[in-house]
Amino acid sequence: MKVLANVIHYLARGLAILIAAFFSVFILEGFDPAFGWQSGVAHAIPAAFAITLVVVAHMRPKLGGWLYIAAGLGFIGLVALTSPMAKAGTAQFLLLLSNMAPLTIFICGIGVLFLLDAHWTAKDKRHAVKDGS
Repeated sequence: MKVLANVIHYLARGLAILIAAFFSVFILEGFDPAFGWQSGVAHAIPAAFAITLVVVAHMRPKLGGWLYIAAGLGFIGLVALTSPMAKAGTAQFLLLLSNMAPLTIFICGIGVLFLLDAHWTAKDKRHAVKDGS
C-alpha cells in the first residue's frame, strides 16, 4: 500500500506540472508580432492559474484536489458558455464538447489523484499517532 501511495503522490504532482507546462506553451504565441501584448497577457492568465494550482495542490493536497476538479468542470463550462458554436447548433456544440472532454477528464483525474494522496497521507498520520511514533 505504501508503494501505491508513493506512486499516486508523485504521479499527481508530475501530471499537475505537465498540465501547467501545457498551458505555459501557449504564452509563446503572445510573442508573435501579428498579435499585440494583450494576446500575450490573455495566454499568460491560464498558465499562471495552472501554476498556482500546482503550488496550492502540492502544499494542501485535499484543497488542491477539489480545486483541480472544479477547474476541470469550470473549463468545460466556460467553453460551453462562451463558444460561438453553442449558438450554431446541437451537432456542432456536441462536437466541441467531445473535443474538450479529454482535457477535462485529465484535469479532473489530477484532482482525484490529489484527493487520494490527501486521504492516504491523513490515514498514515492517524496510524502514526495511534502507534505512538
